[in-house]
Amino acid sequence: MKSTALSLIYEFNSLLPFEWKPSKKIIEELNLLVSRLHVDEIIPLEKREEELIRVINQKFEFNKQTFQTVINFCAEKKITFNYPEKQKIENFIDSNNIDDFSFFMLNKIGECPLLKEVINLFKPIDKSATFNLLNAEINYAQGKKEDIFESLFCAFVFSSFEKKIIHNYFSGKELESDYQEDYFYFLKENYPHFCDRRCTLIYLTIDKMVYDTFSSKLDFKNSVFQLIKQSYKKLDNHSFFVVQIKPIESDNINIQWELYSDIVLFSEKFIENKLKKGYFHPNKISEQTAKYIDEINLDKAQFEISNEGFTYLDCFVLNKKNVNSHSNCPYDILILFEKNQRDERIVPCPACRSERVQGNSYPKINVRSWECKNTFCPDKSKYNRGKRYSLYSIIRQKAIEEPQNLIPVNNVRKWRLDVVEIESDIEIIEMLLRHYSLCGDSVTFINSQKTIQKDFCERNIIFENYPNNLHYEDLYTSFYSSPFFHRFMVKRKVKPKDFKDLTEDSAFKVFCGNSFDVLSTVEKESVDGAVTSPPYYNAREYSHWDNIYTYLYDMYNIALKVFDSLKNGSTYLFNIFDYFDNENNLVFSAMGKKRMILGAYIIYIFRRIGFTLHGNIVWNKGEVEGKRNYNQGNMSPFYQAPLNSWEHIFIFTKGKTKTDTFPSILFAKPVFKIIKKKNILGHTAPFPKIIPKLLLENLCEGQTILDPFAGSFTTGRLAFAYRLNSINIDYNEEYCLLGLNLFNQDVVQHDMTIIN
Repeated sequence: MKSTALSLIYEFNSLLPFEWKPSKKIIEELNLLVSRLHVDEIIPLEKREEELIRVINQKFEFNKQTFQTVINFCAEKKITFNYPEKQKIENFIDSNNIDDFSFFMLNKIGECPLLKEVINLFKPIDKSATFNLLNAEINYAQGKKEDIFESLFCAFVFSSFEKKIIHNYFSGKELESDYQEDYFYFLKENYPHFCDRRCTLIYLTIDKMVYDTFSSKLDFKNSVFQLIKQSYKKLDNHSFFVVQIKPIESDNINIQWELYSDIVLFSEKFIENKLKKGYFHPNKISEQTAKYIDEINLDKAQFEISNEGFTYLDCFVLNKKNVNSHSNCPYDILILFEKNQRDERIVPCPACRSERVQGNSYPKINVRSWECKNTFCPDKSKYNRGKRYSLYSIIRQKAIEEPQNLIPVNNVRKWRLDVVEIESDIEIIEMLLRHYSLCGDSVTFINSQKTIQKDFCERNIIFENYPNNLHYEDLYTSFYSSPFFHRFMVKRKVKPKDFKDLTEDSAFKVFCGNSFDVLSTVEKESVDGAVTSPPYYNAREYSHWDNIYTYLYDMYNIALKVFDSLKNGSTYLFNIFDYFDNENNLVFSAMGKKRMILGAYIIYIFRRIGFTLHGNIVWNKGEVEGKRNYNQGNMSPFYQAPLNSWEHIFIFTKGKTKTDTFPSILFAKPVFKIIKKKNILGHTAPFPKIIPKLLLENLCEGQTILDPFAGSFTTGRLAFAYRLNSINIDYNEEYCLLGLNLFNQDVVQHDMTIIN
């Protein structure tokens, strides 16, 4: 029987224990919908009632406790579920469908005693309880009663018609032959520009052989920058760019980390845009920076320009198996970037397939999310807010749904940390294909192994040689002359400042104040070496800057003064970590939080000052706390991320000198400082003694070591035990007093066990 708007309203009210009168607007839109569908049959009322109860339970999470009980019990038994599987379980519970739940669990865990235990946990609420709880929600909602009724009614209307009919109607695809039940294939058929997988991964290998084909380092770097630009243009949106850098010697110095810095900085910042709307607030950023940096030239800084490009994700350190804790063996580094380019083209709603949507927000920079505004979308919230989604999340959802994309458990486990032992590059290739692309994708390998088959891991692999016969423009010079670097590479004027000299022993000098001010008074070329771990940008309560420019300005100027104080040939070990935060130079909200590139910045700054970079001691902390590699049971591409288990210890020297006594990888646990929730050391971020020992053991009695960010004075206290002089500087008086107290304890006890 042909449906009418009035009959749908009547049927909806007949199912509920209370009556609702829709607004005039809803009635008008419902009349239009029914008149245009031309449907003689609708879904039987019994089926629609079942769906309505499921929707009520789902929107209000009435069965949340039962669902969580099932999931937790299975987790204890080492049974995990991916996102679609969890959705199915929720639907079975919310629909009170024990038959389908039992069949699903049978396929998941097999016929075993455990199956009966899981099925016995299936205890959803009944229909009466659902309506009682709904009634309570409506009474509690007060001013939002109408929103609740409208949300439920619109889902009820949607479920009254066959999906292909209502999907075709909202998508404008009237012909049945056009219908694709799977949303991703619907996109592929009707919005191919969103689903093209012609280039979803570019894997570039840089080695000594490539480097030697160029007549100069500048030509080589320009070629790399050109490849980065070309790769960004070639890659599909929300795809990945990967660079493997093998050890490369130039003038007897390994330039591996120099290249890392150039590649990371250029990849993230090479696109200059003048954004006229949205989340970018250049005036605020300019005001903050100019207030902090008196000497800044705003004409050169051009804060109205935003710098964008790839997003830095991770850097794996790849070493050969059985490397000792103090090994000098070389390693490869593998840098992962993601392309997220702003795209304002409308993505239809996955639930109803309507283009009646509006831009909602950016969950992360350049990833546009949408909110469905279609009145009869079935996936609105309980208070009638439209479904929110993004193309980014849709692609990742598709990765889970296709069984052929399943990643072997052993592969996921092998790459759970970002320091990995490998036997060959084949292991890298397999990881990249499985973790960062889908079956059937086309990927490009530049200067990589050609010994694998072109359909390895069911991907279409295109092999390309490294291009070395093209004319490259001088991107390197123009990039490092761009306004971006004028926002922090500004020399600070020396002004008289007050700082406290807390020195109690001439061999153990202690200064409380700004490191720049203190170092401005230190005699030039009077220090034999330096070790430090600076405050990480906005990582602690004592280290806050308005934006990354103000932080880098301080790091630059303090490093200038350290350089002046060091003797020629001396070494500076600099420990820093690329953790997660917001640079606050593009957006101030949570969407701007990302993996920082502090290491790349520091290398650039130090090299500009005149330091020589000899390498990077990878401080491998081993198993660390964190949830970054928690994939929620999704053993599929795009959900695998390593725990960041290592930190940089850069080896800088003033002038060229030998540094072959340092290990390439240092295996050392972080300082254990929390016992029964109490900090027994008093400092929130002390580094282990083994880091300053790397340098102190190479100095001679009576020489002087500097730590410009001394913290709890680990460096200075160790130096005293080695009969070395030290200069210890920290801005925080509490930490200075803590360090002095620890030093005095060492002296009173006449105990040199601090060396150990």
